Amino acid sequence: MSDLVVVDLKDAVAVYRTKDGRLHVDSSVQPTSTEQAEWGGFLGAILGGLLAAPFTAGGLEQFRGYGGTILRTTLPPREASRLQQVIGVEGATAAPSAAQQRANA
Repeated sequence: MSDLVVVDLKDAVAVYRTKDGRLHVDSSVQPTSTEQAEWGGFLGAILGGLLAAPFTAGGLEQFRGYGGTILRTTLPPREASRLQQVIGVEGATAAPSAAQQRANA
């Protein structure tokens, strides 16, 4: 019995050494089409939105009472202060945002 297997490769890379020891790379790469890139961006945005949803619209409350101090953030100063109030200890202040740190440097 003979089994015939056909594999349809869109991209392939072969890496090997020649007889004189040099590394050789053969590749057949087909760039991503515009349509594929658009679908990838669309799906990435959907998944990113789903993952970020718990942290918006009151999602901060789930972190209340854990304590801690924000050491560095990319949040705007107002949001960083709000987050620090939710997670932090009374009287603690949020660390400067990355933009503020660059401006102070």
